[in-house]
Amino acid sequence: MEPHMKRSSTSSLSSSSNDSTNYNSSDDSLLLRLQKEAQEISTSEPALSCMLHRTVLHPDATTFEKAVAIAVSHRLSLSVGSTGGGCGSPDLCPNVLQDIFLSAVQSKHKEAGHAIATALAQDALAYVRRDPACDTLLEPILFFKGYAAVVCHRVAHIQWHLSKTENKRKSFVSLWIQSQASSAFGVDIH
Repeated sequence: MEPHMKRSSTSSLSSSSNDSTNYNSSDDSLLLRLQKEAQEISTSEPALSCMLHRTVLHPDATTFEKAVAIAVSHRLSLSVGSTGGGCGSPDLCPNVLQDIFLSAVQSKHKEAGHAIATALAQDALAYVRRDPACDTLLEPILFFKGYAAVVCHRVAHIQWHLSKTENKRKSFVSLWIQSQASSAFGVDIH
């Protein structure tokens, strides 16, 4: 089957609101799809159940962008924790990191005319549409380091702008996120 024709039952795309260039965070179809895929994996591969419930099935994952923020901040926190200070614990509290990510994805800050929620949805959908090896929306969000690195870059970018606006100085949190994301995912975006 040609790559552009392949789709599993859990990832069929159409030109509906799932594939819209104007993603609206009040449209929960992407969240429902993501969580359906996660539930199916949790049932078929119970070893991943704990990770799925800490990320995209977390009770605070009430919108698609919140699910992405929780998943990527969790992944970054684990990566940092494995190297942070040689003591096996992260330099930044995982809950604080998650709050920073959640705040950023809910901000009204626009990048290239789009809110971050729209950009996160478009990026994830692009993987599913274009990558023949990507069968679900869950894959880029949980496992693709390029996607995680871009999410971290967007969060750090928003933190940078908020700090410059509010404090008139650099944001060391944004520098920390960028540095740790570069270390964790092997991608340096500036």
